Amino acid sequence: MLLGQRSYGAGAPDADDLTQQVLLKLKTQEAVWDGRSDDDLLAYARRALHNLYIDKCHRKRREWLRRDATQDDVFDDDHNPEDLAIAREERRRQREALSDAVQLLDAQEREFLLATLRMSAAEAQRTLGYPPGSPTNAAHKRTHLLKKLRQAVAPKMADGAEEAS
Repeated sequence: MLLGQRSYGAGAPDADDLTQQVLLKLKTQEAVWDGRSDDDLLAYARRALHNLYIDKCHRKRREWLRRDATQDDVFDDDHNPEDLAIAREERRRQREALSDAVQLLDAQEREFLLATLRMSAAEAQRTLGYPPGSPTNAAHKRTHLLKKLRQAVAPKMADGAEEAS
């Protein structure tokens, strides 16, 4: 699913489920909304829906990363040994390139990035004692660090692809 032409996480949550959760939240807070305009309620519902969507996408991405990190092979036993050897070598090169790239980050950056795999960027920011800031700032910091890693990994993966051919 695309939101504003951007893809989020390892798959989008179901829109009907998200809408239902926001409506249930609004229903439990019904007394708060008495006397407020429909525009206020609609603006709140849109923001709540957007935040819930982002949270679910990040949670799904973290679950996908955890599951992927525990899998040793990308193929099952039905594939031939040559394919398995090639896939294992490719994964080894990816892990090595990523490990080298992570070493380029300073200790605080590594700690923050690792924390964002277990929780949202805003939660990681609070947990690690960074100065208060908006969740957008924390997400921007995470995005910046991931971009830095991608830039460090890309040349190594391209070099490996040239060696393989």
